[in-house]
Amino acid sequence: FLHCIADKMGVHWAIAPVIMICLCWSLVIFPTQLESRWPMLWMPTQTITVKEALPAYPSSLSQAFRLGEYHMQLKYLEMNLTGSYHSEKNEKNLQTYLDQNSDVRLLMSKVNQLLYRSPTDDNNINKNTKALKGQPVTRQQFHKLYDLVLEVEKEKSFVNKVIGFFTFVNLMWLLSICGIAVALGPVIYLFFKFLMARFIFLVYLRLLIPTSRIVYRAIVACRPIYDYLLYLFLFSMLLQGTRYDNKDIGFNISLGGVVGCFPAFYVSVYLHAPPLTGGQDWFYVYVMLILTPLAIFFNSSLFAFLAVGAFTASIGFGVSAYGLAYSIGWQKHAAMIRSLVSSLILLVAYTAIRLSPSLLCVLFPSIFSCANNNSSLISPHQFFEKYLFIFNVGVNVFGLITYFIALLIISSSSYNYRYGHSGDPGFYLFAQVCMIVSLLIGVFVGNIFSLHAMTNTVYAFVGFYIFEKIVELSFWKGSAMWVLILLISVGTYYLSFFLYQNPDLIISLFDGSVFA
Repeated sequence: FLHCIADKMGVHWAIAPVIMICLCWSLVIFPTQLESRWPMLWMPTQTITVKEALPAYPSSLSQAFRLGEYHMQLKYLEMNLTGSYHSEKNEKNLQTYLDQNSDVRLLMSKVNQLLYRSPTDDNNINKNTKALKGQPVTRQQFHKLYDLVLEVEKEKSFVNKVIGFFTFVNLMWLLSICGIAVALGPVIYLFFKFLMARFIFLVYLRLLIPTSRIVYRAIVACRPIYDYLLYLFLFSMLLQGTRYDNKDIGFNISLGGVVGCFPAFYVSVYLHAPPLTGGQDWFYVYVMLILTPLAIFFNSSLFAFLAVGAFTASIGFGVSAYGLAYSIGWQKHAAMIRSLVSSLILLVAYTAIRLSPSLLCVLFPSIFSCANNNSSLISPHQFFEKYLFIFNVGVNVFGLITYFIALLIISSSSYNYRYGHSGDPGFYLFAQVCMIVSLLIGVFVGNIFSLHAMTNTVYAFVGFYIFEKIVELSFWKGSAMWVLILLISVGTYYLSFFLYQNPDLIISLFDGSVFA
């Protein structure tokens, strides 16, 4: 029935991609049920990750702070226990006495739990789990941890070298996955083409006449389901990676299934439809709808970044290569305006929700709750951290790039001349005000709220805008302009000097309790 409706509407090619999109979104909604009931392709092997194989070290400031507290407690315990050891004249070795003390063992168990290592108490954990979590940190290693942290900070430790090596391995793995995804289809096609040529030759010699029609009809009859079988295999690959305890290996196996989904889209189009009008835009929409749930499920900033990139491409933004030149922008004026408006809405909405997640309670009161006593509704802060935070870099990079490139074009004198605004100085001035205000807001918000991706991107466009205005300097004739630039620069210089001399004024704006 669905096939008949799809054939009449001319969208038969879209059925398999839509099913794949629904399967990916079901991973976010029903992750446990799918992982437990979907059949395995093979039995996963259990190994430790690179991080678990390396010596333990803090990976965040909060961990370093807690470890500092634990280290002070350990030194205090060792000092007291050393005194009691000498007073009791214990026959045990001092180090053995310290290691076997229950308070020391409890403290080291907290240290290992904080560093995601196995607790030292073997009664609470079996040997298999202990092996998978890496070797626990001993008391002697904990004392030497500070020296390791210093080496890691200076990027001179072997830890940095090992992590850098496996980063290179991940890049090679990704390139190999892309190569397999791109080349596997043509190789299979050439292989079957070779077999069919030999098959036809044997039929011509009348050696396979009884079975030739059956085989040919079977191949033709199965043609409509080839892409369905391909999507099922790719989704099985995607789920297979989630069954590995080693998240590094598991993610790369799942990545093979994800990358395979992209050429699979064109397989569906090839099998079920003639060349599509606007097929490239449909492909970007498909990529966005595939990667968005997978970014949430895998908590992957890479998938989230590519999903936002696919969204900007679907509304007209693109990059083209022409020999020694690259073209970045839009092919149509309407697409540029659409990208400008869409990027502005996306940036404002995402930044507002990130800075104040409680806005979700106002917008969607039936879904979110800011009250602590209502446990049936999800907290907006938890929702943002779990589902939206991973899109931070993608939104700030792609959203800002499309927005400011569009504004850069609109604020140029060539745009005014091209689109009939050359006789309207008011439009040109309005475009400059929009660009300058947008840059100032971006720099202000990015620096104040530590949005580093936003800050770096805006700084780049500040430079682009200055260069553009230098090129258009011939349009700014007159000595008054130079006087105005000098006065503004002197005023900005004095204001910056004054704010650095009186930082307490700025601190009081953001934290009124400091001087209370």
